Amino acid sequence: HGEAKKMERGDGPLMDIVSEVGFLQSEADRHTGLLQAVESKLIVHTQDSETDLSNSDFARSKSQQLEQTIRERALEEKMITTQRHRNLSQEMIEKKLDELEQKVSLINHVQKRLLSEITSFLDSTMFKNVTLISILFVAFHIVSQRYPRKK
Repeated sequence: HGEAKKMERGDGPLMDIVSEVGFLQSEADRHTGLLQAVESKLIVHTQDSETDLSNSDFARSKSQQLEQTIRERALEEKMITTQRHRNLSQEMIEKKLDELEQKVSLINHVQKRLLSEITSFLDSTMFKNVTLISILFVAFHIVSQRYPRKK
């Protein structure tokens, strides 16, 4: 009789088992909920990792493109600078050539002028007189050497 009363009140070993199974069921449900939360977090983390990896690949690609662009630009700058130096060198060479041509022209002009002066002097009577006097002096000197005066 006492057992029947316990069963009605819910105190029997069966009720203990039922309540234990209920408790275990609620614990299992709670753990399942936790596992599902962890699983969804893992999925999010995995997606984030994939996104990061994709972003990393994109960044690496952009970085390589930028490096290539920088190299190309540096090469262009070097070529432009080299061309400028060539142009400057060419200009300097042309300038020096012009200066040399002017100097040569001046020298030619001075030579022609000098030749003209010499020619006109040789044609002048003064030169002829100086030449005549020089010849007479040389002749007098030779004669006086050969026939010294007697004292």
